[in-house]
Amino acid sequence: MTSLTLVLSFKIIVTLLFVVFPFLFHKRQKLDLATSMTSSSASLYRLFGVSNLALLVAYAGGIYLVENGVFPWVVIFMGLMSNFGSTLTLILSKTWTQNLPLTLFFGVIAALLLFSAMFPQLAMMRMI
Repeated sequence: MTSLTLVLSFKIIVTLLFVVFPFLFHKRQKLDLATSMTSSSASLYRLFGVSNLALLVAYAGGIYLVENGVFPWVVIFMGLMSNFGSTLTLILSKTWTQNLPLTLFFGVIAALLLFSAMFPQLAMMRMI
């Protein structure tokens, strides 16, 4: 197992538990409250859950590549765009304090992916 495998696995698990499952299965009213938004339908929430699930499939593909000795550049770039973009969106929309755990999570993942891109040999070193 490599440090990059751990980062991608952590991203998958946390996102499944705190983003995908809630947005796919919680009631619209609960999501309205959690997001400080109001929606007449849960459709946008469900689409957000599905789009995040699709990203997690790509992260899982990245784990497969890493474990087979291939650095997953496309997955890293996707993750940088997604996580830096999410962090920046929360900051610029001035909602980062109300969503502090998610802001920190996205920011830390983005920083770890950036570190992996800067030092791919180190990210690919086997720890176990």
